[in-house]
Amino acid sequence: MADTSDPAIRETIQDVRDDGTDTDWAAFGYKSKTVLGVHASGNTGHAGLMEVCTDDAVLFCLLRLIDGDQESRRVKFIGLTFVGEDVGGMQRGRVATHKGGFFRLCGQMNIEIQADNHAECSLPLLIKKLKVAGGADYDTGSNAGGYRSEAKSIRAKSLKAYQNREKFGNIEKVVYETSALPSSTPMDLAGRPTVASASEVQKNTKDNILDTEKFKNKAGVYKEGSTAPKSTFKMTRPGSISKKPKLKAKPSISEPVEEPIKEPEPEPE
Repeated sequence: MADTSDPAIRETIQDVRDDGTDTDWAAFGYKSKTVLGVHASGNTGHAGLMEVCTDDAVLFCLLRLIDGDQESRRVKFIGLTFVGEDVGGMQRGRVATHKGGFFRLCGQMNIEIQADNHAECSLPLLIKKLKVAGGADYDTGSNAGGYRSEAKSIRAKSLKAYQNREKFGNIEKVVYETSALPSSTPMDLAGRPTVASASEVQKNTKDNILDTEKFKNKAGVYKEGSTAPKSTFKMTRPGSISKKPKLKAKPSISEPVEEPIKEPEPEPE
């Protein structure tokens, strides 16, 4: 890893990244084989940077550009490793191991490239790479020649079409009633007209006396004043057994007794 302890390196990088300054490029080179320092900086854009990128130069460069499309213009940062065509192999080898650590100091960049000559880092090529890295490009296709927004005219046309369509509807103006309708009849939940007075209806809804007449000869018996039935029987299904039958005791099975084997009687002589 190269030595980047020089405070001027970080100050120059911050100067390029600061939108409040005019500095838009900086180049950093070798003071010795492993020590880096500030080579040059300026506010002349890509052209000024190319002036210090000579054929014998080994430079790590940070370039700031304004790029975008017709929708927006944004600041873009480019990391450039320039190794001139006259640079020897030993120096090229050191660049490969040092550029990663240096560009980490530069912060976030949109693209990072390496070039041996000006053709490989020309401004049109850098802009093309920025557009590819940026994704959507609203300057291509039918917008290449420019365009203007028609959002207002689209909204106006939509409103006019909706108003014309609304004329063919059959919905009249909504009229809200602020009192009871003159020809309406109060109904209960079953759809039957309510003919009782309001006080009687209220009495019925608050009456907690249970009518026991409708439960006569039914499955339950109730006491006067009670509000909940007390069941006096158990429901059984037809054909079901109300009591669990008792199982007969299984006869005990004794082990078989082996009969003694009789010895054969001797035959008479």
